[in-house]
Amino acid sequence: MKSFNDWENEEDQIDESLSISARRRKAMALRRAAPKIKRGRERAKRKMASREVLLKRATKQARMFLFKKLSKGKSPPDVSFAQRKAIEDKLRAKSAVIARISKKLFPKVKKSEIERLKKFRSSDDD
Repeated sequence: MKSFNDWENEEDQIDESLSISARRRKAMALRRAAPKIKRGRERAKRKMASREVLLKRATKQARMFLFKKLSKGKSPPDVSFAQRKAIEDKLRAKSAVIARISKKLFPKVKKSEIERLKKFRSSDDD
């Protein structure tokens, strides 16, 4: 049986649309796996995020920072599809800048994760 991560990575590789029956099959598979995914999410909530996850969060924050800068302060849903595509293309070209910004953001992201964990564990004790 495939794990959720295997299934998710497989999804990234597919770029054609799904047929109705294939969409139904995937929906049923996810519905059956929902309790397992929920348990995994609950377990992950109790643990400190790994370095890779924290780096991914920092990178996402860096991308959003640059996106807002290029879109004059607007968030992605507030921008038209054409503008979003143009901005995404510019962001793709600025991967080195994003990496540099995410490296600077990493300590802040790690600190916020530690704070989240402290808050979660203190509320868990009550």
